[in-house]
Amino acid sequence: MTRKLSYRYVFTQDELNEQSDLSQVIDYSKSYIDEFNHYHQLRFSNNNKRRFQPFNYSLLYEFAFSSTQNLNPTIRGVEYTYHKFFAQFEQTLFNTPKSKWSFNYRLFAGTILTDNSIMNERNFFNLSGSLDYTYDRAFFNRNGNQQQFYNGDASFKSNMFSGTYKSMIGVNIKVPTKIILPIGFFADAAYASISQDLSSSDLHYNYGIYLPMIKDIFEVYFPIGTSAKINSTINYSERIRFTIDLNVLQPLNLIRNIQIM
Repeated sequence: MTRKLSYRYVFTQDELNEQSDLSQVIDYSKSYIDEFNHYHQLRFSNNNKRRFQPFNYSLLYEFAFSSTQNLNPTIRGVEYTYHKFFAQFEQTLFNTPKSKWSFNYRLFAGTILTDNSIMNERNFFNLSGSLDYTYDRAFFNRNGNQQQFYNGDASFKSNMFSGTYKSMIGVNIKVPTKIILPIGFFADAAYASISQDLSSSDLHYNYGIYLPMIKDIFEVYFPIGTSAKINSTINYSERIRFTIDLNVLQPLNLIRNIQIM
């Protein structure tokens, strides 16, 4: 069992509406914005890697201060702060050597205290996995169609293309099977608001099958069913998503953690 209390400070500078051709004179009639973000994160985690029914949980408090600076001197920037609280608990059951399947569940809940009218949506919770605004993960196409994701926030396997703006609570379930082919089943459900109207919340869900090619490192997800408000207008091939944790693919971590089904 490993318990850990940690503090982390992260600074990012993001360019919004970036000018593509720097050889041209800047058109100040348009918005070219730099956003400066200061994140303070306090996290407590407990990880029990016992052989049978391992579990882990974590508690996160995040305070952030952000400001924008516009290259057009006639447009004033904005400043905002927020307080974020997030908790999760994860456990695997029935993972005995003779079992043909196991059951993994993850409970999560979070809320944000801020002025929603000016806060950048990237910093909100997201149903389709974390937006990684602190740039902790490696993405093949960070700003494109997010078929690649990693398990954070609500960890839905279907694209929602929306933050939750305020609060959310839910569960993720994965049932890997120990058969000839690597295959498993998943289901996600969350109660959350995905609009600026914070007075209304809805139940969202999705379910399907997945291929754990390399457990917890490279997995491919195929949604079968989703709730009505989950985006279903894109082609099915674009709804297929995958996780590939490039951070784990370091020699020492790979030797310690890799599991092939």
